[in-house]
Amino acid sequence: MVRPDRDAGLRLVAVHIDRVRTMFFLQGVPRFLFVPLAEAVIFSIAWSFLLSRTLVPTMAKYMLHPHKPASQDDSASRSRNPLVRFQRAFETRFERIRQSYRALLAVLIARRMVFCRCFSSAARCPFCCCRFLGVISSPRWTRDRS
Repeated sequence: MVRPDRDAGLRLVAVHIDRVRTMFFLQGVPRFLFVPLAEAVIFSIAWSFLLSRTLVPTMAKYMLHPHKPASQDDSASRSRNPLVRFQRAFETRFERIRQSYRALLAVLIARRMVFCRCFSSAARCPFCCCRFLGVISSPRWTRDRS
């Protein structure tokens, strides 16, 4: 059975071993210039990998506990906290925009041939300007001066 996370981890270890191996074969000025940078990259990637496999899932499990569904009483209560009011207003407006976008997508799917023609013609419009590429767009009186 193939596990993508294990496969990615093995590739990451292989890349690190290759970087470390090539890092020790440098000599002279390149060694003093590139070895500290290579070490910083290796350690940052290693710590990032370690934290993404250990601390992040633990904190996500701790912080993302199940929430009770919002009822009408919660939304009807007026909070004095400006951040709570901002969040509620934002969520309301975002949900309205999301519903209108969903309705627009439904209309476009219903008329997909018209949409495809309009979209493809709009996508081809920039290619009409190809013949003007490289043409100097300065006024004529400035070209006559030089």
